[in-house]
Amino acid sequence: MQPRTVDDVPTVIAQEMGRVLSGEPLDLHRDFFLAGGDSVRAVELITRLGERFSDGTEEASARLCSALLLAVFEDATPEALAAVVREHL
Repeated sequence: MQPRTVDDVPTVIAQEMGRVLSGEPLDLHRDFFLAGGDSVRAVELITRLGERFSDGTEEASARLCSALLLAVFEDATPEALAAVVREHL
Protein backbone atom coordinates (compact mmCIF):
# COMPACT_ATOMS: atom_id res chain seq x y z
CA MET A 1 0.00 0.00 0.00
CA GLN A 2 1.42 3.36 -1.02
CA PRO A 3 0.49 6.14 1.35
CA ARG A 4 -2.31 8.31 0.03
CA THR A 5 -1.14 11.32 2.01
CA VAL A 6 1.86 12.20 4.16
CA ASP A 7 -0.41 11.48 7.14
CA ASP A 8 -0.47 7.81 6.09
CA VAL A 9 3.35 7.48 6.20
CA PRO A 10 3.60 6.36 9.87
CA THR A 11 0.99 3.66 9.28
CA VAL A 12 2.84 2.32 6.26
CA ILE A 13 6.12 2.33 8.23
CA ALA A 14 4.43 0.48 11.12
CA GLN A 15 3.20 -2.14 8.62
CA GLU A 16 6.69 -2.55 7.15
CA MET A 17 8.15 -2.90 10.65
CA GLY A 18 5.65 -5.68 11.33
CA ARG A 19 6.64 -7.45 8.13
CA VAL A 20 10.33 -7.26 8.97
CA LEU A 21 9.63 -8.58 12.47
CA SER A 22 7.28 -11.29 11.12
CA GLY A 23 4.33 -9.99 13.06
CA GLU A 24 1.58 -7.45 13.27
CA PRO A 25 2.15 -3.77 12.49
CA LEU A 26 3.77 -1.90 15.33
CA ASP A 27 2.02 0.75 17.36
CA LEU A 28 3.04 4.17 16.02
CA HIS A 29 4.99 4.93 19.19
CA ARG A 30 6.60 1.50 19.71
CA ASP A 31 10.35 1.27 19.25
CA PHE A 32 11.48 -1.16 16.55
CA PHE A 33 14.36 -2.46 18.67
CA LEU A 34 12.24 -2.96 21.78
CA ALA A 35 9.79 -4.93 19.63
CA GLY A 36 12.53 -7.43 18.76
CA GLY A 37 14.38 -5.69 15.95
CA ASP A 38 18.15 -5.78 15.61
CA SER A 39 20.69 -4.04 13.39
CA VAL A 40 20.36 -6.58 10.57
CA ARG A 41 16.59 -6.23 10.51
CA ALA A 42 16.97 -2.45 10.72
CA VAL A 43 18.97 -2.51 7.48
CA GLU A 44 16.23 -4.63 5.88
CA LEU A 45 13.62 -2.14 7.10
CA ILE A 46 15.58 0.83 5.79
CA THR A 47 16.00 -0.82 2.40
CA ARG A 48 12.27 -1.52 2.19
CA LEU A 49 11.40 2.04 3.18
CA GLY A 50 13.90 3.48 0.70
CA GLU A 51 12.31 1.48 -2.11
CA ARG A 52 8.80 2.31 -0.98
CA PHE A 53 9.14 6.05 -0.49
CA SER A 54 11.79 7.21 -2.97
CA ASP A 55 10.84 8.59 -6.35
CA GLY A 56 12.39 5.58 -8.05
CA THR A 57 15.79 7.05 -8.75
CA GLU A 58 18.83 5.44 -7.22
CA GLU A 59 20.07 8.80 -5.93
CA ALA A 60 16.82 9.61 -4.12
CA SER A 61 16.68 6.14 -2.60
CA ALA A 62 20.28 6.42 -1.39
CA ARG A 63 19.63 9.83 0.21
CA LEU A 64 16.53 8.55 1.99
CA CYS A 65 18.26 5.36 3.15
CA SER A 66 21.20 7.36 4.51
CA ALA A 67 18.88 9.64 6.45
CA LEU A 68 16.89 6.69 7.79
CA LEU A 69 20.05 4.86 8.81
CA LEU A 70 21.08 7.78 10.99
CA ALA A 71 17.57 8.24 12.37
CA VAL A 72 16.77 4.62 13.22
CA PHE A 73 19.44 4.50 15.91
CA GLU A 74 18.16 7.71 17.52
CA ASP A 75 14.44 6.97 17.59
CA ALA A 76 13.14 3.84 15.90
CA THR A 77 9.41 4.47 16.17
CA PRO A 78 7.16 4.66 13.10
CA GLU A 79 6.30 8.28 13.99
CA ALA A 80 9.96 9.34 14.18
CA LEU A 81 10.94 7.59 10.95
CA ALA A 82 7.90 9.08 9.23
CA ALA A 83 9.27 12.55 9.96
CA VAL A 84 12.45 11.62 8.10
CA VAL A 85 10.49 10.19 5.15
CA ARG A 86 8.29 13.31 4.97
CA GLU A 87 11.39 15.47 4.64
CA HIS A 88 12.34 13.49 1.53
CA LEU A 89 8.92 13.33 -0.15
